[in-house]
Amino acid sequence: MQSIPPDSVEQIAGQLTFLNVMLFVYLLCKGVGYASAVLARRDPPKKLIRSKPARSDES
Repeated sequence: MQSIPPDSVEQIAGQLTFLNVMLFVYLLCKGVGYASAVLARRDPPKKLIRSKPARSDES
């Protein structure tokens, strides 16, 4: 197996760093989008279920 020249190693490391930064930004944007969708979601108003008043039919 041949050794890789130092110039190529630096170039590959730079490209990997750039890809890591892009992945971080992408995941950060996805996370912010998800969090804002969850926090901004408005549930429909729930109907208030009232119990019927007790009637006395024994009178």
